[in-house]
Amino acid sequence: LCGCSAVGSLPELCDAAGRCLCRPEFQGPRCEQCRSGFHSYPNCQECSCDPRTSLDTSCTASGICRCRPNYSRASCDQCAQGYYGYPSCTACQCSPEGSRYSTCDQLTGQCVCLPGVVGLRCDQCAHGSYGFPTCQAGTCHPSGSVQSELLPAGQCECRGHVEGPACDRCKPLYWNLSPDAAEGCSSCECNVAGTLSSVAECAQETGQCLCKPHVCSGTCSTCKDGYYNLERYSYFGCQGCQCDIGA
Repeated sequence: LCGCSAVGSLPELCDAAGRCLCRPEFQGPRCEQCRSGFHSYPNCQECSCDPRTSLDTSCTASGICRCRPNYSRASCDQCAQGYYGYPSCTACQCSPEGSRYSTCDQLTGQCVCLPGVVGLRCDQCAHGSYGFPTCQAGTCHPSGSVQSELLPAGQCECRGHVEGPACDRCKPLYWNLSPDAAEGCSSCECNVAGTLSSVAECAQETGQCLCKPHVCSGTCSTCKDGYYNLERYSYFGCQGCQCDIGA
């Protein structure tokens, strides 16, 4: 009689003035549409927009939320193309010289690298290849060789603290192959009083020396907490303090 929607109206349909009485999730003169925050009439389901990633809690008639720029999907619960790591959704930072595309893996951020190129952003040469972004294999390492041009391995002239056919590794007692080092690599500077077997070599990537059990620091020059008196001929390196607590 009132012309109210049987789906969207309460059992009494309308009031004495003929106004339709809508269910909570419906609206309109005849309760013939979903209220804001609901979608898919006549079922009128609540919008499932993620408040962290959508512009508001409302959605379209088909349930599509309005996402912030770096999010996508109906509920804004996935990173948009060009972003990764939901829910933070950080922008991909693929190297334009070393990557096939500007987009990356949406979980890890890994870019798709060109041949001979590696790294999360495709911004460095694979091991044994040099001269980014061309990354030619079997050539002299530019940081370790005297020549400024890329020559085939075996024709390399290494800088003073560098060795290998491709001049790609530091000599013993040196680390950190770099174009900024005076002779290609930096000295380990290990304190042999604190190193195992008085060895002065260190890890080529980190410069960490091989310390005795009671010794610490990058150069093995410091006793660990609770120890003192660093001695070269002590197997453990330092003596225990043996303090009488509370005396």
